[in-house]
Amino acid sequence: MQDTIPARFHGLWSEDLDHCGVPGHQRYNIGASRIGFFESTGIVRTVRVRGDYAAATIFEQYGDGPGTRYAFYMALEGPDRMRARYDTRDGFVLRRCPD
Repeated sequence: MQDTIPARFHGLWSEDLDHCGVPGHQRYNIGASRIGFFESTGIVRTVRVRGDYAAATIFEQYGDGPGTRYAFYMALEGPDRMRARYDTRDGFVLRRCPD
């Protein structure tokens, strides 16, 4: 158990490389202590890591609401491809956006 997401998971990721330059629900900006979504930011509380797999407990708040806590699962399938799943959403594939 640790409190940050390892560097190999960091970066701007998108469900479709055509959306890398366009803000939207298909993009995720993953950093050590936060995951940027289109309209909010998830703050990392704890992370479980096993090789190229990680599960981060995230706290996300919208406006003045009480916020929500959920797990964000990541599985690297190479340097530029990752499977992910979070909250109640089905799993999906992300591609690392070019620099």
